[in-house]
Amino acid sequence: MAVQGDLRDALPRMRQLDRNALDAPRRRTVEDMLARFGDGTVPTPALDPWTADVLAAYRHYWTRVMLGRVTATAGEQELAQALAPLAGSATGTAAGMDALEPVLQKRIEANGLHALFGVTAPLREFMLWRVQDEQRYTVALPEGSEQVQVAMLDQFVSFGWVGWATAERAHTGGWTTSERLYCVKSAYDLDSEAFHVSYLAHEGQHFADARQFPSLEQPELEYRAKLVEIALADKSLQDLLAEFAGNQSDSRDQPHPYANRRLMRDLASAVAPGAGDATPWWRTAAPAQLHEAAVRLLREDSAKLRSRSASR
Repeated sequence: MAVQGDLRDALPRMRQLDRNALDAPRRRTVEDMLARFGDGTVPTPALDPWTADVLAAYRHYWTRVMLGRVTATAGEQELAQALAPLAGSATGTAAGMDALEPVLQKRIEANGLHALFGVTAPLREFMLWRVQDEQRYTVALPEGSEQVQVAMLDQFVSFGWVGWATAERAHTGGWTTSERLYCVKSAYDLDSEAFHVSYLAHEGQHFADARQFPSLEQPELEYRAKLVEIALADKSLQDLLAEFAGNQSDSRDQPHPYANRRLMRDLASAVAPGAGDATPWWRTAAPAQLHEAAVRLLREDSAKLRSRSASR
């Protein structure tokens, strides 16, 4: 619920949990989330006053929307009004978020920090970090290799709205632009399969798709990148499938959960026809079956996209 921005339903359930039955990391997550959203206080990060005010405005907006106190639209309007004076604009209505963010970005960089703005559906995003270095990788994908430039990001002050919602238990591990990949370094062991498959291959597929299919929307991009994960994963294969199965949605406003639902449905049809949604059918499937099915689904999707582009 929290990673889908629904704290209104998540928090009452968390308060009912037997915390003594949880391991230490999960117990700490529950306690931190309950403190963050009404039962306590959150330490203020060490920032210059102006940047601290920007971060506080985003946290206030995220909290109000995720607790259902305002709609996403009304919350964004409130956010713009709060940020406008910080960006030097007299009103938030005259300067919406798309106009305010470049001004905020420039000031943050002048303060020696780095930030990601925009939208991570369904909310406006604000990630903030102190250190950024560049590396280059060759990524082997099912449909070819990609040379990618990776910006390694470290010393985060804000992990964005998902990090805020989950007390940093979950958050974005990276993203891509037309020029490079961005990696949240602390989210990965750089020698692990998780890094090479769930980050480099996943984001590398986004990088390739941005060039091949520039009009592709986020739910479809995520579907394709998650197929690549299943095609290449070995040690993490079962954990990935369990993760995808446990976070599904029918709403395109939730690109990752929406893609998870489509992927699990399509894989089940290919590997275990007739399996119900509640059945963990993938636990008895051979890895080779899952790999082959994921590659086939990806190639079939690519063929459809190319045919669609050619007919326009």
